[in-house]
Amino acid sequence: MNEHKTKELVQQSILRTADVFTKELMERVALRKSRAKALRNAILITCVLSGILLVVIAQVPSDFSLFRFHIKLPPLTIKITGALFAFIVLNKLLALRAALR
Repeated sequence: MNEHKTKELVQQSILRTADVFTKELMERVALRKSRAKALRNAILITCVLSGILLVVIAQVPSDFSLFRFHIKLPPLTIKITGALFAFIVLNKLLALRAALR
């Protein structure tokens, strides 16, 4: 087979995808878009709830009673707990964001 015949065969050939492949590909794209939307909603809800919880933690008095137990915590402990909570939530949010990509 010479070069001219090979060129003619290549020019005449047409590559087509199967209908099943195209359908599966479009379903995967749609599924990925719906997952991305669900993850964005989860991130938004987590941010809002975390902000509310941080405000509540900041407002907790250092001396309070829980049922019959009297608890006295240093103010620094409450702040460290709030900061630790914020860092854990931030880490989870970054992991969710990485999952979106």
